[in-house]
Amino acid sequence: MSDANHDQLFLERGLFLAYMVYHATGEGFRFCVAVAGSARRAEAILRRKVDVYFHPAIECAPVESNMSEEVSRLVNLVPLNVQAMLGRMPVGAGDYYAEFYYNLA
Repeated sequence: MSDANHDQLFLERGLFLAYMVYHATGEGFRFCVAVAGSARRAEAILRRKVDVYFHPAIECAPVESNMSEEVSRLVNLVPLNVQAMLGRMPVGAGDYYAEFYYNLA
């Protein structure tokens, strides 16, 4: 996976991405992502933000140069300026959360 859309320090920092992807006919697509200094912290952020119904769909992965294509696409949802800031902060000094909802109906 190309790192062209990712800040290099962000990839090397040892951060984790917790994410939830949900889609259903007539309900649209919902993407939630949280980036933190540990898998436990990233998942905890997501669990606080989303309804309990979505908790079984939460997954977590390290943010690194050899991440899967799916994780890389979700990391692309983190703006480059946020990636740059998190990549330069001490691990644990900052977190990021975002939620995206698309309904084409």
